[in-house]
Amino acid sequence: MALGGISPNLASWSFHVRMHNMVVQGLCNNVDRTHSFQLYLSMRIRGISVELGTFDRLVKCFCKRGDLNKAAQILEEMIIDRWLHSG
Repeated sequence: MALGGISPNLASWSFHVRMHNMVVQGLCNNVDRTHSFQLYLSMRIRGISVELGTFDRLVKCFCKRGDLNKAAQILEEMIIDRWLHSG
């Protein structure tokens, strides 16, 4: 939309955010850690809100695979994000 010169409204932006979160969660369910993490990072860079369920799924995905460093990084970013948005 933005590339076509159309500004998203609240409804289309909310849909956009929800779809990104659903894709990350789906990639985690299919154990595609690499792509799920890449999309997660892309969301953070582009300012797309990461839902708590997405954080949860990512942390569980990386813990299950034994990548505790990445799980801890995501958990830390979740805490920072929630603290910044709540205060």
